[in-house]
Amino acid sequence: MTDTKNNSAVNSSEANCTCKQCIGGWFSQRMKDRLEAEADFLQFAALDLAADLEAGHIDDVLPDGLLTEQYISSDTSLHYIPTSLYEHMTPAFLHGYIIVIQEILRILLEDFTTGEVCVPTVATVSARLDEIVKGTVTAWKQQSQNAEVVNDKGGDETHGEDKDPEVSDATKRADIAVLQAYLTAGGKVTYALDAITDSAYEKSPIGGQYRRHLHVREEEADFAKELGDDVPECENDLAFKLVRRMLGLDESEAGPHWIFLSDDEGEEDGEEAEAVYEGTKREGDS
Repeated sequence: MTDTKNNSAVNSSEANCTCKQCIGGWFSQRMKDRLEAEADFLQFAALDLAADLEAGHIDDVLPDGLLTEQYISSDTSLHYIPTSLYEHMTPAFLHGYIIVIQEILRILLEDFTTGEVCVPTVATVSARLDEIVKGTVTAWKQQSQNAEVVNDKGGDETHGEDKDPEVSDATKRADIAVLQAYLTAGGKVTYALDAITDSAYEKSPIGGQYRRHLHVREEEADFAKELGDDVPECENDLAFKLVRRMLGLDESEAGPHWIFLSDDEGEEDGEEAEAVYEGTKREGDS
């Protein structure tokens, strides 16, 4: 468990805040918005794929009840689950993992003016999951089931920031069951945070996907346009190493742990050697 006191502020020698508004001197609003957009995209994509499981597509599950590698390759967030946990990666494990991603998103959806309330540290997310398992709070659900996702940078997406919808007792019990399945199998908050922060890094102007894919650069341009001049720029906006450390992530355990190459990776810049996910090669910190 991460020491929350040590996450509240950085040492003066580490502080790179130039906007004078960063939470704790390290968490900028643009970084928050970037992580929020990525968390929203990952949970939406994971739920969309999981709908196939609920529809009974047998090609997605092996006879022993485990997800197929083909299914895992389709869900980017699952690439950050250590391969050593594969023997536990059932549909229940998957749905528990999605709840963790959604709880991180719930925290990121809090207004920036709330301060540390909108910062998804390992300790904060873990405490929330403990409450869900105990039944004292319910897992977060999007308000709208018909949210339209235009791109993974926000845009016209509906996040469901209003009051949480009513959840039936059966749904609460099901959420507790799958979350327990994830946690008891060795699932951690850090895997979801790793997926969100690294995926956001990869799509940022200093990441590999940004360099390789035109559509990622276009989405980044839309993201910057949406923020406009209302959100001040800061040296911490792309300080992924700093942010990951302050959230409670250990770079020695960073993913992705599953490596899948797609046909289009590397084709835009012709660098085949960089077609593999870059893992811990994160820039953005001095």
